[in-house]
Amino acid sequence: MVKASVVICTMSYPEKVMEGLHRQTFQDFEILWAKEKGIVHSMNKALSRARGEIFVRLDDDVDLPERWLEHLLKPFSEAIVAGVTGPTYVPKQRRCNRDSIR
Repeated sequence: MVKASVVICTMSYPEKVMEGLHRQTFQDFEILWAKEKGIVHSMNKALSRARGEIFVRLDDDVDLPERWLEHLLKPFSEAIVAGVTGPTYVPKQRRCNRDSIR
């Protein structure tokens, strides 16, 4: 079993995201694709294939610092933690189209 299953929601091949994942300091993860239309159905299909202890959802337009996954998974070392979220790494020019509060 791998530590994390990283699911990328996309309809294409996100080169920048893949480069960011390959540069991660934490490497005990698998990559799954959620490419079907309809995000709920697509994510549920990916979840059914996941082998990781932790399920991570990732958009296809983010910039990933090399320690992103390491820092994201760290809180799970405490039994009380069931889920986490991180800061946005969406490029600044694309943030104006997002509303992460609603």
